[in-house]
Amino acid sequence: MTQSEHDRLLLSDTLIPDLFISDYMSTLSTEAIRAYLYISMVTGRGAGVLDKDLALRLSLSEEKMSSAIGELVFLGLVSRDSKGRAYLLDIKAREVDAYIETCIDREKRTEGLHEAPDIPAENRQLEDLTQSIAKTFFHGSMSQSWYRQIDVLLFEYHFEPDVVYALIQDLSDKGKLNIAYMKRVAETWFAHNIRSGKDLSIYLESEKFIRQTYKKVARKLNIRNLTEYDEEKIRAWIEKFKYSFEVIDYAMRRVSEYITSPNISRVNDQLTTWFVSGVTNLEEAKVFEAERAKLNLENYQASKRRPKQESGGEVQTKYSALEFESFEDNPAQLMQKMIRNSTMNSDTEA
Repeated sequence: MTQSEHDRLLLSDTLIPDLFISDYMSTLSTEAIRAYLYISMVTGRGAGVLDKDLALRLSLSEEKMSSAIGELVFLGLVSRDSKGRAYLLDIKAREVDAYIETCIDREKRTEGLHEAPDIPAENRQLEDLTQSIAKTFFHGSMSQSWYRQIDVLLFEYHFEPDVVYALIQDLSDKGKLNIAYMKRVAETWFAHNIRSGKDLSIYLESEKFIRQTYKKVARKLNIRNLTEYDEEKIRAWIEKFKYSFEVIDYAMRRVSEYITSPNISRVNDQLTTWFVSGVTNLEEAKVFEAERAKLNLENYQASKRRPKQESGGEVQTKYSALEFESFEDNPAQLMQKMIRNSTMNSDTEA
């Protein structure tokens, strides 16, 4: 390294886009952030860097570095050249292009409506919404990508302004104020047909009940942590089967009566049986169980009255110990005795 290169390295600066800090950094691991900063420095000098060199420079294993680069590639922050060297992508130019495309799409949607009297009011409402979100959640400096995402929420997901504000509030409350998580929440709300504030209130109340049911079921079945699959089953009991917690609790009680260690799968089997049988509430469930218990008792009593059968379906003949002994000593004599007894029984019946 020449003296001029040494001085330039010590005195140069590496510029990091505000867009990266505001929209991407919070979603990345520490290793990915370190990798991004170093790649930014190298790219600023018109070069790229291999994973193994980057791992050595940052004192990380190649496995961790490969995972970190994977995060950056997945979010569109970094790409690789033909030799496998990582370099930065221009996220600012990409964001500008995306915003222009959004504006063009919006103009196409509103084409021919510019004379409608309510359009200016809607524009003012949109401006008030974005300013309120920027001031409340971004300290007055919201990046352009968030403005574009708000447009997407309004015009593609068709969320009303109060729903958009509630979504950003939810992200902030959970400490996940990033675009990637916002998209997941927006898709979930959209899939549940949420458009207005009323729709959202109904959905949130339902989600609150479901979360409470998770806790109650886990406590009653003595389960420390529910798995994702357990939660899917419980959600189905509520959303698909339309069962109240009283019905769910009764199912858990019934399962506990004949199993020492009840679990979600057994309770799910019980509730599924009720559902396919047309049971809709607690009273019907109790009637169903009473009828099933009565039927089981009748079947049991009937089985006790029937003679035992061998696998061939013929009535099993019982022999005394003396007969078994005689059979072993003189089979022919025993067979004659059995024929004689059978003949005497027939004559008696006649």
